[in-house]
Amino acid sequence: MPDKYILAHDMGTSADKAALFTVHGDIVDIANMHYPMTHPAPSHAEQNPGDWWNAVCATTRDVLKKTGINPKDIVGITFSSQTQGLVAVDKNGVPVRPAMSWLDGRSANTLREQLWKPPRLLGYNIFRLIDFLRITGGSPGQTGKDQIGKILWMREHEPALFEKTHKFVDVKDFILFRLTGAYITSVDIATLWWFLDSRKKRNTWHRGLCALAGITPERLAEVKPSGAVVGSIQPSAAAEIGLLPGTPVVNGAGDLSSAAVGSGAIREGELHICVGTSGWVAGHFS
Repeated sequence: MPDKYILAHDMGTSADKAALFTVHGDIVDIANMHYPMTHPAPSHAEQNPGDWWNAVCATTRDVLKKTGINPKDIVGITFSSQTQGLVAVDKNGVPVRPAMSWLDGRSANTLREQLWKPPRLLGYNIFRLIDFLRITGGSPGQTGKDQIGKILWMREHEPALFEKTHKFVDVKDFILFRLTGAYITSVDIATLWWFLDSRKKRNTWHRGLCALAGITPERLAEVKPSGAVVGSIQPSAAAEIGLLPGTPVVNGAGDLSSAAVGSGAIREGELHICVGTSGWVAGHFS
C-alpha cells in the first residue's frame, strides 16, 4: 500500500512555507516563496491576498515536483498563518482592497474616538472594557492593530468599500475560501477578533460586540475547531494548486496557537518562546 501524505502550509508575514509530511509526522520535503509588504502611508502595512494564494499554489506544486509524490496520495491540506490581517471581500470573494496586515496601526485614533470614548481608565472606556473582558476573556488594545479598529477605519474612511464588503476574513480563512468556497475560521483566530463569546466554550460571534464595529455576525466567517474538515478542494482551485479535486481541507490555526502546540509546551505553566517577524513568550494557565 503506497504511503499517504499531508500538506501543511505556514503562511507567515513575509513568506509561505509548504511542508510535506507522512501521516506518521515525518517531514518529506519543504518549499517556500516570499511575498511583499507595502507601506503606502505612515502606520499603514498592506499585502495583496492574491500574493498569498499564488505562493500557496507555487510552493505546493514545487514540493510535489521535488518529491515526485502523486497528488492522489495527498490525504489532506491544512494551514498555520499570520493572524489579524483583515481581508474584506465582495459577494464573489474578491478582495475590495489590499489586506491590512497585523502590523497596520492606522486605526489607533479611530479606536480612541469611536470605541474607547470617555470615561476612560488608562485609555480604555471602562464600561466597554468590562464587557469585552466578560464576554471574550480579553480586549482590543489601543494600537490600532486589532480587527475591530480596522473595520471601524474602513467604515469611516472608505464607506463605499465598507458597504461593498460581503465578508471580513483573516489570512488563513481567505485561502480556505479559495480552496473550498466556504467562509470558515478557527476558534483561536476568532478569539483574537474580540467579537467571540467564549464563555463556557460557546464560541459564537456576539451580536452586541459586532455592533460596536458597525457589522453583524453574518459578515464574518463561520467558527469551527482547528481540526475540523471544512470542505474539499474545488475543481477550479485544484487546477491552480496542483492537487486533486475533493482533497480534504482541514481548518488549521493561527501561528501563535500552532507554535504553542509545536513547541511541546502544552502542560499547565509551561512556556515557549517564539521568534519570527514578531516574537512572544506564551504558556498555558488556568
